[in-house]
This record gives sequence, structure tokens and C-alpha cells, in this order.
Amino acid sequence: MPSREGRKRQGKWVGVWGNRLINYLRTSPTSCGLTDDEVAFYDALEVNDSAVAVLGDETLQTIAQELVRAVRSSITIDWTVRENVRAQMRVIVKRILRKYGYPPDRQARATELVLEQAEVLCKDWVE
Repeated sequence: MPSREGRKRQGKWVGVWGNRLINYLRTSPTSCGLTDDEVAFYDALEVNDSAVAVLGDETLQTIAQELVRAVRSSITIDWTVRENVRAQMRVIVKRILRKYGYPPDRQARATELVLEQAEVLCKDWVE
């Protein structure tokens, strides 16, 4: 059985993490009106902690919304196979990231993550 001091510490730990969870749920992308597709792109962008610190959640949400619009309007049935279409999509993603000031040192990784998400999501969009 944990000591009294151990239970106190455990209670504080649960309280701190419980509050963080509640704050996250209040400000999570889905509670801010993003669609599932937008949340997928938001998650790809949010992987970079420096981007979150520099840009903030609102800007990342705006980027995610714009990425969904741009990718949806650019996809073709065979875009994942045709390298010229993938290259065009990569350019579109990089332009959007640059437009909003996404950290340049992290743009390449973010672009790849967005394209990976797009491959998964586009299966539903093209059908």
C-alpha cells in the first residue's frame, strides 16, 4: 500500500495531467471546427514543436484548411503513381507552408508528412 506521501504525489500528478487533458480537449482541432481531413493535415504539421511555438494553433488550423482545399482540387486518380503530379503537389504544399511562415528547416519533413496523409485520404476522395 502506498504511503500517505505517495498518494499525495499521485493525486497531484493525476490532477496536473487531468487539467492538461481538459485543456487539450477544449482547444483540440476537432473542437475548433476542423473536419477529419483537416485534422489529419493539422496533425502532420503539429509534429514539429517549433512550428507550434512560432505559428500557434490558429495558423496551423488555417494551413490545414488551405492544404485540404489545395490537395482536393489537385488530385487525379493516379497522382500517387505519376511523379510529375506528385512534384506539382509537393510544390503546392511548400508554397502554402512558406506563405504562413512555417519554419524552413522543417518544411521538407512537413511536406512529406502531408503527402503521406494525402495518399491515405485521397483514396476516399477519388472514389
